[in-house]
Amino acid sequence: MKKSIIILFSIILTIVLISVVYCHLPFQIKYRSEIKFGNQLIEKIENFRKQNDSIPQTTDYVILQSFGFKLDEGFLPFYQKINSTDYILTYCWGFDPPWLYYYSKTQKWDYGFDFPFLEKNIVKISFPDWLRGVWHNSEQSNTDNFIFWIFSNDTITYQKGYSANKKEVLNEKYADYKKNTYCSDSEFQISFTKEKDTIIYNFKLQKLDWTTNRALSYSLIINGIKEYEHITTMGYVLINQKDFIIQKQNK
Repeated sequence: MKKSIIILFSIILTIVLISVVYCHLPFQIKYRSEIKFGNQLIEKIENFRKQNDSIPQTTDYVILQSFGFKLDEGFLPFYQKINSTDYILTYCWGFDPPWLYYYSKTQKWDYGFDFPFLEKNIVKISFPDWLRGVWHNSEQSNTDNFIFWIFSNDTITYQKGYSANKKEVLNEKYADYKKNTYCSDSEFQISFTKEKDTIIYNFKLQKLDWTTNRALSYSLIINGIKEYEHITTMGYVLINQKDFIIQKQNK
């Protein structure tokens, strides 16, 4: 009996020690296969740069897939163009950091909780106070159709579903575009233009019969074609997350 207990204890201790050692391994060793795969992608991106004198857009999905990016609820690693010359590759496992990422300007892989270099590259966007916060189609039951619009710290972020790989930061996506904004007490519009490209996002506060919360709808027009229209039906209209939480607490 004593021998069995000693053996069991030894096994548990060995597992704990292995776990501790693994957790303290340098990220270069722990994520060796991810970095190796990422470096193969980087080589193809840089070859594209040499041939085209530019880097792919974040939304050039066909090009990125031809490079070998793995499609798993979005590309893995996630490619994001920061400006006309720089980009990052990010391995995101869920919403919360730390993340493994490569920054083209430093040409180095790193592992951390934030991207300190992005603050210098993001073009700030001003928007009205009534728009600040997280807006979400909280009445939507299909998680694949969840929409989040986040207006915070002079940054506008769009996310579909729960995958962090489906997150778009407009400040980064259109960093090298000229921007124009218009706002009133109930409407905010921002347009991005570059050569023949014009992208227009329009946000409107809506008064709806089925909710007492502030409701937000939005539209998207790309080069004169309406890609998304203002929708105010339940499951699609956006509710401010703060208002939604307060309402739940008061019930």
